[in-house]
Amino acid sequence: MNKPKRRLVTIGTGSGLAVRGKGGPCHLVECDDTPLLLDCGEGAAGGLCALGMFDRLNRMFITHLHPDHVSGLFTLIQGMLIIGRRKPLEIFMPEEGIEPFRAMLKTVYLASKPHMVGDFEVNFIPLANGVVPNLNRGEMSVRAWPSDHFINDSVRGIEQRDAFGFSIESGGVRLVYTGDVSTTGCFEGELARGATLLCEAMHIDWDEVIQLARKHSLRQVIFTHVHPDRGPELEGFCEAREDVIAAVDGMKVAW
Repeated sequence: MNKPKRRLVTIGTGSGLAVRGKGGPCHLVECDDTPLLLDCGEGAAGGLCALGMFDRLNRMFITHLHPDHVSGLFTLIQGMLIIGRRKPLEIFMPEEGIEPFRAMLKTVYLASKPHMVGDFEVNFIPLANGVVPNLNRGEMSVRAWPSDHFINDSVRGIEQRDAFGFSIESGGVRLVYTGDVSTTGCFEGELARGATLLCEAMHIDWDEVIQLARKHSLRQVIFTHVHPDRGPELEGFCEAREDVIAAVDGMKVAW
C-alpha cells in the first residue's frame, strides 16, 4: 500500500500588521486528495484560487477571531459562489463568532437564505473551550485543543475569549498548528516524534520552541506569523539550524 502524500501549502504567513507580499495567516493541509484549511486571513482567496481549491475545499478550521485570521473568509466564499459551487462548506470556529458571521453573510449579500450561499450550504460548527473534538475527515483526523492566546487579556480583566490550535494526523504522522499562543506550554502535549510543528513566531521565544523540538524529536519546525520588523532576524535564526524553516507565502512542504 502506498503511503499517503502529505503536503502543507503556506498560503499566507504574515502577522497582524499587513505588508505587501504577505497574506494573513492561512495554511492549506493536504493528504492525498483531501484538503483542509487552517485559518483564512487576508489574501486567502487568491492563493486558493491559484491552486484550484474553490470547488475542492470542503472544510476549514479557524483558531480565533482576530481579523488577521478571518479577514479573507467572505472573499473566499464569494469566489466559491461565482464559480457555481454546489458542495457544502464546513467552517469550524469558536462558538462566539458563529451568529455574527452568519449575520455578516447576509449583510454582504452572500446568503440567499439561512445557511445557503447561492446553491451551496455554509455550515458553521462550534468549537468551545472544554470540548476537545477529534474530527475524522477522510484520510485525516483533526483534533482541536485550547490555546492560551488570550491569557493576558483575562489577567487584565477582559472577558476570556476562545482560541484553539489544531493537530492533524494521517497514517500515524502528525502536523501541529499553534495558531497564536502566549506560551509553549499549551501545545507541548501535542508534540510527538516525527511531527511537523507549524508555529507562530510573534508571541513566543524561538529558542524555547527549538528546545522542545529536540526534546520531542520533531521532523521539522516551520515558523510563521512574525512581525515584519523581525522577519530578517527569523530568517537568519532558521538558516543556522537544521530542519527549521522560516515560512514564506506559497511555500510547499511535505509533512
